[in-house]
Parts: sequence; C-alpha cells; structure tokens
Amino acid sequence: MHNLSRNKKPAFFSGEIPEARAGFLKICIARMFCAAFILSQTFALFFVSCSRSGPEVSFWNMRIIYCEEDGGIEKYLSFFALVNDADGPQDIAEIRLYNDFEGLLWVLKPENWVFFESGENIWIGSRSIAMPSGGEAFPSGGWRVAVADKSGEQTERSFGFDVPKESKRPFPSFSIKNGEWKVEDAYPSGALICYDTFGSYLQTLNISDSSGSVAALGVPPETVSLSYWGEDVESAASALTRQVYVQSN
Repeated sequence: MHNLSRNKKPAFFSGEIPEARAGFLKICIARMFCAAFILSQTFALFFVSCSRSGPEVSFWNMRIIYCEEDGGIEKYLSFFALVNDADGPQDIAEIRLYNDFEGLLWVLKPENWVFFESGENIWIGSRSIAMPSGGEAFPSGGWRVAVADKSGEQTERSFGFDVPKESKRPFPSFSIKNGEWKVEDAYPSGALICYDTFGSYLQTLNISDSSGSVAALGVPPETVSLSYWGEDVESAASALTRQVYVQSN
C-alpha cells in the first residue's frame, strides 16, 4: 500500500511525492489552487452506473502529468472521482485506487486529497500519484476505485485506462527574455501559472498564443516567476514546466 504524503492545505498537486524529488513540487506547486483542473472544460469524463446507497462514483477522470523537475521529466498520475454522498462530502472518509494486475494501491484521505466543487458536483482526487520507489512505468489495463464514508458504507467501481508509455508530444519549452515569454512545442490548450517570491501560487492565466509580452498578461504585481501548464485532452496528458523568473534575461 502506498499512502500519500500529507498536505493539509488543498493544493494543485497533493499526494505521494517522494522526498528526493519533493523540493520543486513543494516549493513551486504545493499551494497552487485547483484552477488548472478547470482550465479544460472538455476533458474526458467516464460514466459509471450506480445503484446502491451510501457514497457513489458517477464519473472518473485519469490522466498522465509530465512535470519538469531538477532531475528531469517526472511522471505522475492525476485521478479524480465525482463522488456523491447523501450526507455531503464531509462524510467521505477514504478513497482507494487499485491496479490489481500489478498489485498496487494508493490511499487518499482528507488530509492529502484535493477537494472542490463545480456546481453541484463534488470532485475528490490527487494530481501527484507516483509509482513507489524503484517502480517502473505506470501500469495500464484494469483499475478499481473504492470510496468509503464514515459510517462504513462503501462503493467500488472498475474501469480501464491505458497509461501511455511515452508522451505523444515533445515536452514544452518555456522561456522569458527581455520581457517576452515564449512556449515551444505548446500543447493544444495551455495557461501560465503565476508565483510569488516564495513560490506560492497566485493566479492562472489562460493563453491562446505561444508568445507575447509579460506586461500584456496582466499578472499580479507580486508575481516573481511563471511556469507553463499544457493540456492535451485527446491524449489524456498534461505538462508542467519549471518556473522561470519574470526578470530573466
């Protein structure tokens, strides 16, 4: 069983982050809000029928995230479940994500999952599900999600998802020079993420171009650095570059 690391503040990335590579994520990403999840309103949603009382899983969303870190490009899984419970989201106690073929289990609890509401929908999950130390690529095929509430009621659903072995796209390159930002090998949809001097998340700016003036972005005045977040809905993949200082020359 692979418990996710504790992060009491809901974050863009939360979950299992191995200590050896935690620096970049903890400093640069740990306090990011869930705005980038809503960046693409057309991400794939997968319907699962439900017919029992207690918690229910109506939809699920899984994708691979390529994250630029000091040691290179690391891979994480993002998994979210649309959970319904008659007693409200505060009644959900635990979410377990299984890959039975490889005998893998990740446990999400309130202190380490991302939770937010979109209209009447309640999404719970994590964007930093990592393979255990020494593990190879994420397995594909059959997955299971089990959701339990505080009364012990539980629902379980199975689904299939083939994790891509390699990215179908080159990893994007993000740079800032002389007040101009530029993205090479951009994903179909993207955004720039603003951070302050402490690496804390400030704002997400959706972009439609691959270059432009930093001044024209309208970044918050306390912005010190930016990173690029790209999404490819068709490939169920996302990419996050390292931060680049706004005053970079």
